Amino acid sequence: MKIRICVLISLLSILCGVVSAQDFDAQIQTAVDELAVSLKVPVEVVIEPVTIVGTETPSALSLFLYNRVEYSASKNVSKYRVVEKDRSGIRKTRIESKYQVIGINVEVMLSLIAADSNNVIGKSLLKLPTADLKKLNIEWLPENRKTQAEAVQQEQVIVEAVQQTVSTPEQNTLKTADAFTLEAWPNSGSYTFFEGDKMRISLYANKDCYFKVYYVDAQDEKQLIYPNSVNNNNRLQANKVRTIPDDTEYIMGAPFGVESIIVFASDKPLEYSESEMMPVIFGPNNPGDPTRGMKQFIVEGTGDIVETKFNYTILPQRNVEEVLSYQKADDMREFVRQLRDTIQQNSGTFNGNEREGTFITGHFNGGYKVTGNSLVFTIRHPVEESLSRGAALNTRGAGGPYNFSFSKPPNISQAVQTVRSGIEAKGGLFTGNENAGSFKVSGISGNYSIQNAVAVTILEKPFIISNSLIEKEVKNFFGVK
Repeated sequence: MKIRICVLISLLSILCGVVSAQDFDAQIQTAVDELAVSLKVPVEVVIEPVTIVGTETPSALSLFLYNRVEYSASKNVSKYRVVEKDRSGIRKTRIESKYQVIGINVEVMLSLIAADSNNVIGKSLLKLPTADLKKLNIEWLPENRKTQAEAVQQEQVIVEAVQQTVSTPEQNTLKTADAFTLEAWPNSGSYTFFEGDKMRISLYANKDCYFKVYYVDAQDEKQLIYPNSVNNNNRLQANKVRTIPDDTEYIMGAPFGVESIIVFASDKPLEYSESEMMPVIFGPNNPGDPTRGMKQFIVEGTGDIVETKFNYTILPQRNVEEVLSYQKADDMREFVRQLRDTIQQNSGTFNGNEREGTFITGHFNGGYKVTGNSLVFTIRHPVEESLSRGAALNTRGAGGPYNFSFSKPPNISQAVQTVRSGIEAKGGLFTGNENAGSFKVSGISGNYSIQNAVAVTILEKPFIISNSLIEKEVKNFFGVK
């Protein structure tokens, strides 16, 4: 990808939808819960980016895991209070995750790290079969890294180039003051972006300083992106977060893969030239060789110099289409009214009637159509975002679970068998008996318990689908009108 610096314009983004990677949901939830077994009271916890072992490199799998870990932690309210990372130097308890390919699995090592002592509170291990990840189109390497070893090796090349930076052409030293700290981070908690996204970079230092921002693209080319011919104010005030660019944009695009942002700062003005703003190839023009040499970053100045860096990965937009079928609503006029209200409340657009319609909202677009006694939804969205976001965006979200109950069927054993066969016929999952159980089907997940009545809790559902339609669908599985 090339970061393109362009005049700020207003863009209409059709964002992506959400679908659960349900085969992994329970495993991730269990792993996150295991981390906090020893905790007596809930703690505020930060979810750190998920990266390849030995690197700070994220991938599509990182995006998937980051959001699922965050969602799983937010569900366990007895142990966790998920918060954003504090950039003022105050430490927070955090969940760190690293992964590597071992045999036929991607093994993910999760650690819960204490804020005060930096000690490990708990550890857990996830084993995700690579075959299953491939079925879900979840890649565990960025597009520009062919192997795990190459990802480690190429990152080291960049690190060494930064470490060899000279403060003047005459002396090969990088002055680092212990009391001078610098941080940089993107507007993505997972450190991943999709094609067309706009990246913003936040900077924070504990001293007044001047900064230079370099960009290393997916083809390992270097470019000074700040200051530039449009924005040349590279002053950073102490203890204040500054976000760049100013009146320009960094737009994500092809070629895809891992890229790096390197920031240098000095308490004295830093020199820069127009020629630095042009892309420069780091080493010999041989992109197939991950060990190729890399030129040093030349940072000229007379003051103390500090540096920081972060990696991020750009993912292509690969669209998928989901088809979800439900029993037609008893009152289609009321259904259309509720759907229109839901779409408009989420700043979307809706055009439809009692027979068919289309919508665009938030992170997906699609339509519905009445076919016989069925109400069929078609939802289109990019696959990586849908798999990564899981229930966090397209389900009950902040509204919490939805509960309802209905009369116990006369023959409960037969009713449970009806539920099982109906859900499995639609490709869903069912586990249960005459007392309790759980299910996942048509974008709906929940559980039930049976005493004098059948009590149902819906944990996840597409938010555009009304509660009444979900209730009708579940009752239909039990053979109840």
